[in-house]
Amino acid sequence: MTGEMPEGVPIKSDFHGSVLNTHEYRWDFGKHAQGIAKKSHWVEVGFWVPEDEVLVSWISNETSCISCKDQSYTVKKREKRGLSLPSGIFVTGYITTTPQEGASWTGNIALESVPEAEWKKVYVEKYL
Repeated sequence: MTGEMPEGVPIKSDFHGSVLNTHEYRWDFGKHAQGIAKKSHWVEVGFWVPEDEVLVSWISNETSCISCKDQSYTVKKREKRGLSLPSGIFVTGYITTTPQEGASWTGNIALESVPEAEWKKVYVEKYL
């Protein structure tokens, strides 16, 4: 799934490749998940770019979805000097059975970011 970014902020196509940084993560709410013992529960995990970078795109793929539903991806922002900077993604889903009963929701997510100074430069030039 290619992620939607909020309107009115710089996105990946506003930058050249040399300033883009990729951060790759994996989530696993499967048989080896710790502390999940009840049926029918929400799970959520957040993934963030480093403090001095700003999120400009993201892409996700689920590698398994057994007894899961209502998956969603939400862009989260950091407030910094009066600006709301896209900085991370919250991945949320609903698991209908326990991992011990076979529930599994796993996937990968890649966040692409740029240095905050580059993002601000494009933001001022193109979006203000």
